[in-house]
Amino acid sequence: QALESGELVEVPCDVERPFLAHVFKVTHDPFLGQLAMLRILQGKLGPNSTFVCGADKKVRKAGHVLKVEGRE
Repeated sequence: QALESGELVEVPCDVERPFLAHVFKVTHDPFLGQLAMLRILQGKLGPNSTFVCGADKKVRKAGHVLKVEGRE
């Protein structure tokens, strides 16, 4: 579910739909630079994917894509 104009909207989990993700943490590493951790809600993200981040309207490119998993 996502918020749109103050109300919840159901977001289908489908890889064929446009890329949509929620960035839940941004950190800076002295050797790697800025790192963003995100949860992909729909679509897919590859190393050469481009996307628009929020209201910024600036096209960004994914650098190195890593899959981070927890203990469970």
